[in-house]
Formats: sequence, C-alpha cells, structure tokens
Amino acid sequence: RDSWLNGAQRRKALAEYALADRIYVHSEYVRQSFLDAGIPASTLVRTVLTTDPRFRPPTERSRDDVFRIVYVGRVEMTKGIALLLDAFERLPIEKAKLTIVGGWSTRAVRKYVQAHMAEDPRIRLAPGDPLPILHRAGAYVHPSYEDGFGYAPMEALACGVPVIVTEDT
Repeated sequence: RDSWLNGAQRRKALAEYALADRIYVHSEYVRQSFLDAGIPASTLVRTVLTTDPRFRPPTERSRDDVFRIVYVGRVEMTKGIALLLDAFERLPIEKAKLTIVGGWSTRAVRKYVQAHMAEDPRIRLAPGDPLPILHRAGAYVHPSYEDGFGYAPMEALACGVPVIVTEDT
C-alpha cells in the first residue's frame, strides 16, 4: 500500500528503528509489519492496550427516540472531520444528533466546523469528559485518515457503543 511517508521520511524512520534497543508494538499486525521490514523479533516488545476501568456500559441507557452519534478526538481534517460532517448532514433522520467531543486543531478548522453547526442545529460541540456522552450514544464514528490505534473507539466499545471506523484506524 502507498504510504503517507515520503522516501526521506521512510529512510529516517527505518534508520531509527535499526538503532532502537526496544520497539513497543500494540498489535500482532504491527509486530508482523516490523518483522516484514527486517526488524529483529528480539527488538520487538508486545504490549496490550486497555481502556481506563471507568469506561464501561452505563447501568441504564436513555430511552428517548434521538439517535446520538458521537466523535471523540482532535477536531482536524486528518481525523476525517469533513467526511463525518458531510455524511451526517446527508443523514435523513430528523431526530439525530452529532456530538463532537474535542478541541480545535486550528482556527480554520474551528470556522469550518462552526459553519456546519450554524447550518445544522443537530451538530454540537461538547468539550470535556466524553464518558457521559458515550453513555447516551447510539453509535460512535471515527472517520480518521491516519490512526495507528484509536483509543477513543476502544473506549466507546468498552461502554457498549457500536463503533464505525475507517480502514485507516
């Protein structure tokens, strides 16, 4: 597959890997990728990522008829925020709400998202702790173009929320 790294960046990364005493990998897929690139197995340390114990299903879910979609993370283009807003605005469900939990990456992104929020009152931004919002969610969407491992989708799954991710997460 094509990489977002250019040739110089790729060579630099491989040189750093060759110098490393240990490389911590979080999945068997990543481990195998390093082995396929010629990194010795003795350098690789397999770890297991877990969510904080507070991320668990609520004891009771709300029973209203609003379909709540949640995104948690940096609000920026590489995270697929434009794709998420476009898809949500096409959703023909009047009683749907999209809650974005996170902070702006740039002023331009803030203006972009605020323009969409002004046109579609179903979209809102909720800074702070995502847990109460995940407990009310009907679905979690993570449309990222580049994420080695997304903690936010894992936290949503731990809360019992169905998750939709791109192949790049």
